[in-house]
Amino acid sequence: MNRSLAGFLAFLLVLVVVGLLGTWIVGPNLVSLAIDEERRNAPYYLLNFESGEHAIEYRSSYRSDLAELVVSDGGQLLWQALTIQVAQGRVQDEWQHVQLFEFPRGGDFVEMFTSSRYRAIVDAHPAVSRMLLGTSMPPDALAGERATVLSLLTVDSEKDSMQAMIRHLLGNLASYDGTLIWDGEVEDLEDQWPWNRVLMLAFPTLERAESWLRDPTTVTERALLATTARRGVTLVLQSGT
Repeated sequence: MNRSLAGFLAFLLVLVVVGLLGTWIVGPNLVSLAIDEERRNAPYYLLNFESGEHAIEYRSSYRSDLAELVVSDGGQLLWQALTIQVAQGRVQDEWQHVQLFEFPRGGDFVEMFTSSRYRAIVDAHPAVSRMLLGTSMPPDALAGERATVLSLLTVDSEKDSMQAMIRHLLGNLASYDGTLIWDGEVEDLEDQWPWNRVLMLAFPTLERAESWLRDPTTVTERALLATTARRGVTLVLQSGT
């Protein structure tokens, strides 16, 4: 083996080791975002879910610290909401607060997430449970001060019937003055949760949102959707809190 070939193979080995090390440290989804030039340079959206058995002031401190860091890195807080009820899900799905952030570039999020400043915030709030879901697909609109129904789904990409089922689910939405404001793919940035799709609906009041969820047609269509989505959780949120 000549010296140039040996050097090239050594270089490839270094790339593989670095890639594996990066995947082990930050997870495959974040590595994928970091190396995909198109996604790295496009706007990126972060859903931050948090909960925990601790004082409201403590959770508020975590959220405000995170929002301050995002803004200092060029991002912005687009929307936030408090969970009113869990319409579908398990105990571990009872996230109490949700924030939606926008970063000018996916690379900006990667830099923030891997920074010592972000780690300091996490270390300073050990009692806070969090889930971070990211996406390059922007919401069509924002919920503003309205009530929101947010569903997270685990969907197999080969399920061609999923889009048709979602259309059927939303068929009676207008009857309750509801609006679809987001239907997009998401990725778990810490590789702990199975969700890969988000649906977000906005209603003028909590009563209208709850009435839509209780509608027999909605109940039936949600049951049918559950046969295609392997898992699902639905939160009823009050926006702007």
